Amino acid sequence: HMSAERKRARPSNEGVAEVDDELGSAVDDSAFDAANQLRNTMDNAASEFLCPITCELPVDPVTAMDGKVYERKAIEKWIRRGNGKSPITNLPMSPTLLPALHVRNSLELMVKSGAITGDKVDAWRKKIENENYAEEVRASAVAGDPVAACKLGRLLLLGRDGLKRNSIEAFAWFQKSAEGGCAGGLCQVGISYLRGTGVVQNVHVGLVTITEAALMGDEVAAWSLGFLFDGGWVGSNPMLLPPAPVLRDVKAAAKWYRKLTETSTSSALPLDASRKQDALAWLARYDAEQQQR
Repeated sequence: HMSAERKRARPSNEGVAEVDDELGSAVDDSAFDAANQLRNTMDNAASEFLCPITCELPVDPVTAMDGKVYERKAIEKWIRRGNGKSPITNLPMSPTLLPALHVRNSLELMVKSGAITGDKVDAWRKKIENENYAEEVRASAVAGDPVAACKLGRLLLLGRDGLKRNSIEAFAWFQKSAEGGCAGGLCQVGISYLRGTGVVQNVHVGLVTITEAALMGDEVAAWSLGFLFDGGWVGSNPMLLPPAPVLRDVKAAAKWYRKLTETSTSSALPLDASRKQDALAWLARYDAEQQQR
């Protein structure tokens, strides 16, 4: 039996609750509160830089003549539409745009440090991820990886992921890739010659080089040859290939399109899925027509 003294010594439920409260509040949470307050302050400060058109933090900020900061592509599109007035004040505005480097640098610093959060920084996070990817690709290319050299050439050709467009440097990396035995790099060397991009145009060398890449199993090369022979020239897609002196030959086109069903090697630069689908659909129609004859 428990003595009366021990019964009286047992803490009540209220006492236990008080002890729990004391234990739970023993940690000084003011540091967390200060961090949240700072983050809110930074979020509010960053909101001042939101592009009035996109309502997002500008990745490539410029200052317009109305004194406002915009995303370059958004304000350029606004101006191209013939809008000679400010999107904010509706007053006449010169089309002159000035790079807002201080805004860009400040936003980059805040995003990288995690000082600002939320949906409004998604574009910036993506930009930073892309730039990190480009840096990794360049490092691998410099180290001698032919596949990375091909990818780096493509990024330079398009001016992607923070890299400035440079077709001459792109061609140099395509060459390094081809020299390393990469079929994708060899294909891009051929396309560069065919288009005269980053190198003096030489259609004959281009066609021979693309053919070699296709025989090595590169899908883009096989598709390019099929597309050339199917149309006889490539006027419908000037961004890929220019008009070339290739006579239309559907049998040759079918031969190269059929390569798309035979290639098993993974390309450094994979063929666009919609183009592959269209080519295989063309091949199916061609085969059906041949069976009916």
